[in-house]
Amino acid sequence: MSLAEYTKKRDFKRTAEPQGSPGRLEIQPKGIARYVIQKHAARRLHYDFRLEHKGTLLSWAVPKGPSIDPADKRLAVRVEDHPLEYADFEGTIPAGQYGGGSVLVWDTGTWSPLVDIEQGLKKGKLSFQLAGEKLHGEWHLTRMRGDEEKENWLLIKAKDSFAEDDGDRLLNEAPRSVLTGRSLDEVAQNNGSGVSFNRKEISKAESRKTPPSEVEPQLATLVDAPPVGEEWIHEIKYDGYRILAYARQDRVMLKSRSGKDWTSKFQSIADALKKRSLTSSILDGELIAVGEDGVSNFQALQNAAKDKRIPGFQLRYMAFDLIYHDGIDLRQTPLEERKRALRALLSEYDPQGPIQFSDHVQGNGQAVLENACELGLEGIVSKKISSAYLSRRTKNWLKSKCQRRQEFIVCGYSEPTGSRVGFGALHLAYYQSDGKTLSYAGKVGTGFDEKTLRSLHKQLEKIALDGCPFESEPADARSTTWTRPQLVVEIRFAERTQGGLLRHAVYLGSREDKEPREVRWESPDSVSTVEKKKPKTRAKPPRKRSAAKTKGDSTAIVANVKITHPDRILYPSIGGTKHRIARYYETVASWMLPYVERRPLSLLRHPRGWKEKGFFHKHIDSSFPSEIRRIEIEETRGTSEYGYIVNVEGLVGLLQMGTLEIHPWNSRIDNLEKPDTIVFDLDPADGLPSETVVGAALLLRDILRDRAGLQSFLKTTGGKGLHVVVPIRRGPSWSEAKEFSRSVSKVLCEQNPDAFTLNPSRSKRTGKIYIDYLRNGRGATAIAPYSTRAREGAPVSMPLDWKEATASLRSNAYTIENAAQRLSHLKQDPWQAYRKAKQPLTQAVKEAFSPAG
Repeated sequence: MSLAEYTKKRDFKRTAEPQGSPGRLEIQPKGIARYVIQKHAARRLHYDFRLEHKGTLLSWAVPKGPSIDPADKRLAVRVEDHPLEYADFEGTIPAGQYGGGSVLVWDTGTWSPLVDIEQGLKKGKLSFQLAGEKLHGEWHLTRMRGDEEKENWLLIKAKDSFAEDDGDRLLNEAPRSVLTGRSLDEVAQNNGSGVSFNRKEISKAESRKTPPSEVEPQLATLVDAPPVGEEWIHEIKYDGYRILAYARQDRVMLKSRSGKDWTSKFQSIADALKKRSLTSSILDGELIAVGEDGVSNFQALQNAAKDKRIPGFQLRYMAFDLIYHDGIDLRQTPLEERKRALRALLSEYDPQGPIQFSDHVQGNGQAVLENACELGLEGIVSKKISSAYLSRRTKNWLKSKCQRRQEFIVCGYSEPTGSRVGFGALHLAYYQSDGKTLSYAGKVGTGFDEKTLRSLHKQLEKIALDGCPFESEPADARSTTWTRPQLVVEIRFAERTQGGLLRHAVYLGSREDKEPREVRWESPDSVSTVEKKKPKTRAKPPRKRSAAKTKGDSTAIVANVKITHPDRILYPSIGGTKHRIARYYETVASWMLPYVERRPLSLLRHPRGWKEKGFFHKHIDSSFPSEIRRIEIEETRGTSEYGYIVNVEGLVGLLQMGTLEIHPWNSRIDNLEKPDTIVFDLDPADGLPSETVVGAALLLRDILRDRAGLQSFLKTTGGKGLHVVVPIRRGPSWSEAKEFSRSVSKVLCEQNPDAFTLNPSRSKRTGKIYIDYLRNGRGATAIAPYSTRAREGAPVSMPLDWKEATASLRSNAYTIENAAQRLSHLKQDPWQAYRKAKQPLTQAVKEAFSPAG
């Protein structure tokens, strides 16, 4: 996207509007796109509707403002793209400048498209979901016919639970800024681009002339899933140091979580905080080191604390709470008011500088977590918006992690072997709840570079012990030098054994900001993670049930479908809950539905998780939800009822039934006997390298193209093999389609007998690739694009561009953890031409693969 037109219309020496740059990096989940509606009193009052896309804000001017009545069709005039920084702009544009007048942020939140964005803009129909502070639910932008050049669109609310008959209710009842609480008149009176701290907007504040000398930070409770509901906001869990900043007149002091004065370690941040607006303030936040990719790096932060030099990184203080300011103690003030005041105070700072406001998303916690995980971040912190600031660990603040990681105490180290320097591994421990008893947690031997090995070894030598700090020496503690429990480190690990030891542990860094006595084993608390069902009144008391069953007595709503047992783990190795898989299907629905909608489906169901016993399900029954539609299909012995879907609710409904694999027919319900797809399944024998399978797919593509002029498409299966898919024009029968696929496969085998086989027997295809053409018979199926697989790690079948068919391609490379990130970064659908490539199986095409062809 270009900002040329935006820049051309403005004189940035006169207007305080942000100049911006397209595609600037932000520390937020990239899969979460922001939207903003600004109330703009220019020559005429109007509302500016903006959607984040590809580094800028797509923008429309809506003269009458958005209406929540679906019967209203509000004119929306497409205007130039604006920079992302504009989403936070409030102020007065000087008279004589383009758009002169006052601007406030009327609403903000996140948006998610329900169609391909580029196609929607091109065709003039964009449908999307809004999750804002004022607007919610499904909306449509439709371009008016004949106005392609003027770009006149209509903004229309969809008929859903958020629609109302009084379309202007929110415009009338909630006219103020969601950032600062100001009206347009108050913005005009301030006569500036920034926002101001409005003491009148602060409730439950206590007057206190002298600020607290020291504040204990509020801590979050670990949970296994984010809380559900609009009363929660969700922030990034930054990979840095927790810092409370005490600003007093011309001095700023930075204190760690344990109360240590770290001002001299990070003097540049203390100096950057010295602003007139913060002469008497206490801020809470996280200090991080950010690389050029916009992602924080804890190792770089440690280096900055030691020697101040971190080439390629910038120190940033991400402020997320305001505890005290200018004579008032805000600890009893609701969080949403504290954050609003904090945003106002920080408005004079450079939005790309070292001092930044830590933004948040309201509601949609699971989606925020999934996007954070896809970017490799640590997790999120969820906070109740009405809560006070409490100096202890509470359940008003909850943390959800992408990976299992926490602090441990070093209690010893083993001798190095081979050429390794320093030590071989660190022995780890944590304190029991009494704060006195040490428990052994195992060892960590990876994650160290040579510099770290030498540095840690020097520290540990100084605190060596003669004896073991545990009641009994661990079994794996040979050649160990024990140490006093003084050094705290952060560790990432896969799981914990039954004996309480860490598996696949990786060292992430030292934690000088943590006291050893604080280190406990963190067990997830399942508070408020989902909507709890109210127990029904019974005549007799219910029977006692196991904890495992009780845990499942909860529900969550995804795409308007009720998900029972949302916290049930379906993929243990990644913590993939039923709720998380449902959210995955909601995310990829617009990409996936064209390949599965209105097709009979065969399902592989694993209601208890992929490792538990599953079953293949072709015929549906009354237990299936209404989102799964039914069709009678004639079979050898009468007719049977199959299921099919038409929308995202159907996709999520399948998951609700424990479906982990979706296998569609190669025909649609409106003409079952005429297939429109041919699938070649390349199934390699055990031990064959991936590059061999990739080479086979490329060879098959070339044969189809060169012999018959057929365009084919590639996708991973989520297992070992690849699928080469040919879309065809409906016309041939099932037997004709199957015979054609057999002929093609036979040619491939005859040309390469040492590489391919048509024999499905595993004993007969050692070292070869089995070409399964039987996927093309009536009732036969193949895994759907974007479907999950019932395999380790939750892999998915992913459509690819042929350019991606390289030696490094792995068929299980894409999982629910990285699929959405891939899709958000794609410039266009790799199968964009698929639906247009309905190719006829003419006699000439068939003869190209006949024995004489």
